[in-house]
Amino acid sequence: DIEDAIRFNILTRDELPAEQVTYLGNTNSQIIETLIKSVIVNSYEQDFIAFDKETSEHLLALKKFNYKRIYTDENVKKSNSIIYRTMPILFDIYLNDIQENNRESKIFKHFLDHKFPEYLENFSPAEKVRDFIATMTDRYYNEEIKAYLLPWRG
Repeated sequence: DIEDAIRFNILTRDELPAEQVTYLGNTNSQIIETLIKSVIVNSYEQDFIAFDKETSEHLLALKKFNYKRIYTDENVKKSNSIIYRTMPILFDIYLNDIQENNRESKIFKHFLDHKFPEYLENFSPAEKVRDFIATMTDRYYNEEIKAYLLPWRG
């Protein structure tokens, strides 16, 4: 979300909270690397998965920053409104592709064709569509909306 906010000029990298940037990193890849290292170190030979306390506190502070600066931004609210209107359309398209066994659909090519048989057998078509949409980045979602709703622009 931070990378998207910077890309859409909602905030600049310099506006990110210094303490969290110093500890977690200031790009998605740096933050993810820090979080993964924390999970590995703190979960090894445990029967639970957890961050260390300091990482958890910095992540919580960064989430609070995101809510204050990103999720309440008027442009983000407008985008969310578009997503709420387009999500059911995209959901129905992919659900129909599964029901019709449209192997050329991206839900097959980019998602279902790479799943274990247990997943394919144990989850309903609607759950598969939900999971596929949940994996989409903002950019991928927008490309799919353009491709289906504005094919002349895709």
